[in-house]
Formats: sequence, C-alpha cells, structure tokens
Amino acid sequence: MKKQQGFTLIELIVVIVILGVLAVTAAPKFIGVQGDARKATLEGLAGAINGANTMVYGRAAIKGVEDTAPDADPAPTVSVDSTPIELSYGYMTATKQNMLDTLNVTDGDWEWVEDTDAGTLEIWPDGKDTDTSTCKLTYTQADADDEPLITITATADNC
Repeated sequence: MKKQQGFTLIELIVVIVILGVLAVTAAPKFIGVQGDARKATLEGLAGAINGANTMVYGRAAIKGVEDTAPDADPAPTVSVDSTPIELSYGYMTATKQNMLDTLNVTDGDWEWVEDTDAGTLEIWPDGKDTDTSTCKLTYTQADADDEPLITITATADNC
C-alpha cells in the first residue's frame, strides 16, 4: 500500500477556489477601512481642537482678553505649558504653530495650509494631496461675532 505524501492537485485547487471566494466577498468590507480611519482621525483632531479652545478661552477670560481682536497692540496671548498662544477673541488663531503648541501633535502626521488673511487653517491627514483631496479639516478662527468653526469634509470614499 502506498503512503500519501501530501495533498492532491484537486485538493489544492479546491482550497484555492474557497480562498478566492472568501477574498471576493470579504475584501470590499475591508477596503474602506483606511478611509474610515482617516475620517475618524479628523474627528478626533476636531475634538482635541474644541477641548484646547475651551481651555484657552478660560485662560483668556481670566486674563481679560477674551474680547480682544487678534490685531490689537499688544497681540492677545495666553500661555499653555509656558508657550504663548495667539488669540482671536479668546480662542486660538488659525495658525499651524498654535495647533502644534496647544495640541502637542507631530508636524509630520498632517499637511497644513494657512490662509492668515481669511483666518483659516486647513489640515489634511498625511499622505493626502492638498490640491485634489477633499479629506480635510478646516479651522476658521473666531471673529467679533462668532466662535471658531471647525468643518470636516470627509467620507470613507474620499478619505
């Protein structure tokens, strides 16, 4: 009687077909995971910015500069961990340096585009094209009438 040394060709083909069927049915569920993760990261960043702004506004109110325009002389600031944070009506101005200093995030994890004239800062997850991608967070600094605005433009499909 001959001893079997391994799998037959038919058995190997059946296993490959089963794995192929599983891959075709399961892959679409996992393809969007990276986009979901980037979107969740932006939502986490928005929460961190809101929390930091709450802390900064409280410090600005204690210091009495919560109603001061960003172009006042001297420019309104509060200290967070001995680092001066520039203010616009008591909240963080829309600058990359304010975000880095206040949130303690790593510069390399994000792409930053400041528009100081408009008072906005756009933030993309690292690896997204700032010219074509709509996967971003936009921070618009406070003005005399409104608190800062944080807008997330992201779906699992475009992130």
